[in-house]
Amino acid sequence: METIRKKADFDSLYNKGETLKGLSAKVIYDRSDKENEIWFAIVTPKRLGRAVERNRAKRRFKEILKNNSWSWEKGYKFIIIPNKISLNLIPQRLRDDVKNILERAQIVK
Repeated sequence: METIRKKADFDSLYNKGETLKGLSAKVIYDRSDKENEIWFAIVTPKRLGRAVERNRAKRRFKEILKNNSWSWEKGYKFIIIPNKISLNLIPQRLRDDVKNILERAQIVK
């Protein structure tokens, strides 16, 4: 898994990507130009709270994405945008919700 860093990649996802909402986050996704990799980013808006809360949300979502045994479908790029509910969910519930959203997007098998 690689991290999306370029503004052009973010812009193309925001403009052309499809959106799915779950209990804890919104996911914007699209097919990637690179067929062999998965690209992702976690974007926390200021309405989520202070910097401490935004950083905590990023850390929780990164941990979920990196430490799992899911079967990933290659060739996707996606952005996860957490909401306030994600700050209070227990880790198991948060992981289940993220997996559910990614399965609906067909990023995870």
